[in-house]
Amino acid sequence: MSRIFISYRREDSGGYAGRLFDRLAEHFGHDRIFIDIDTIEPGVDFVEVIEQAVGSCDVLLALIGKQWVDATDQAGRRRLDNPDDFVRVEIIAALERNIRVVPILVGGAPMPLADELPDVLRKLARRNAHEVSDKRFHYDVDQLIAVLDRVLSSGGYAAPAPARTSPPPEPAYVPPPEPVYTPEPVYTPPPEPVYEEPEPTPPPAPAPRRRYIPEPDMVPIPAGTFLLGSDKSVDTEAYTDETPQTELNLPDYSIARYPTTVYEYQCFVEEGGYQEPSFWTEAGWRWREEEKRAEPMFWNIPELRGSDYMPVIGVSWYEAHAYCEWLAAMTGKPYRLPSEEEWEKAARGTDGRIYPWGNEPRTDLPSVDDTSRMRTPVGWYGAIGESPYGISDACANVLEWTLSQWRSNYEKQPNIEPEGKVMRTVRSGMWMSGRFIARVAVRDTYEPHLWAIYLGFRVAT
Repeated sequence: MSRIFISYRREDSGGYAGRLFDRLAEHFGHDRIFIDIDTIEPGVDFVEVIEQAVGSCDVLLALIGKQWVDATDQAGRRRLDNPDDFVRVEIIAALERNIRVVPILVGGAPMPLADELPDVLRKLARRNAHEVSDKRFHYDVDQLIAVLDRVLSSGGYAAPAPARTSPPPEPAYVPPPEPVYTPEPVYTPPPEPVYEEPEPTPPPAPAPRRRYIPEPDMVPIPAGTFLLGSDKSVDTEAYTDETPQTELNLPDYSIARYPTTVYEYQCFVEEGGYQEPSFWTEAGWRWREEEKRAEPMFWNIPELRGSDYMPVIGVSWYEAHAYCEWLAAMTGKPYRLPSEEEWEKAARGTDGRIYPWGNEPRTDLPSVDDTSRMRTPVGWYGAIGESPYGISDACANVLEWTLSQWRSNYEKQPNIEPEGKVMRTVRSGMWMSGRFIARVAVRDTYEPHLWAIYLGFRVAT
């Protein structure tokens, strides 16, 4: 099976890599797109692992942003000059195997010149590049998909013309067999029906016993005021949609300590959550039927689905909301998605801090210091990244759906009505982002039917 390898540097083009993966997976299938090597075990030669992964693909897409050439490590050395740099190893492995390498220029980046590259990578400068811009992202990706269709249909090269062969000899004439006379069958009347007493109907089988339903570890958040949003005079990296900073009073509530895990969501899938309309909004049920959805995206791809304690990914807002309705019905407790205001208070406390732990980024959280390229099990880093209330994974791992409809700033009124197809707000940093997106006030918006490899959720009551 032809496969595509996406090579990227997270701090340079991580956001583009995620969007490109979603588009390519939708067209070619998720099992044909390779984006990350995140399961290299200790003691294993990572160069061999990378070379094996690249060697199994027919095309390597090298995503190149504005920082790709000059990106440095923590010691200030250029990463491309490091023989153990993942991106360098990936591209060299493809070039040495004559695998088609396509430079993908993102964010307005120019094509690197040969004299800007290490000697072992200079062949890359001779490869024809494809630009993917922000303004025409979908059009540019459509053009790329058309090229990849042609490349993959021929295994990465033009197929040779079939060799000429001599025509087969004429078959010898064989006369048809003489017809054989068959006499008419003799009519035999059917036997008289014999009446038999019907078998008694067995009693109905007892209803199957429901499995244990795991409930999330809930953290109580006391009633009171907190600072919502950002003050640009304090946080110079704040976006306009995080303003104006507002003092907001919320009643008490509870929120899950961790994002919903694969195991927790598996119970919803196996207990018939996708077959019961009462758990879904009207728009969500119509979407589920049209898409014939029976589980989240990536569910049947073990390396993407992850272990039981990974945060579940590939869920739309409709699915996240349906899970909460199902969990409430199974437990008798009012589980739901949190509003974005509830999410932010739980993640930052009351004092308006920039990160869950304070105002300065940390270097001991890989998803914050721009060195991680993977999801982790929930709570993986312990207390070092927790909020004042003990909320974990609020600045990394996965983006999280909220109940809130999108509003462009905090001057507009909030709305948590669940029905409809309106844009929904997502919060949290993610494993593909970095310290800018790890700030607790960062907001984004997605249509409720969309899903992604970095989209999950947590619950509230």
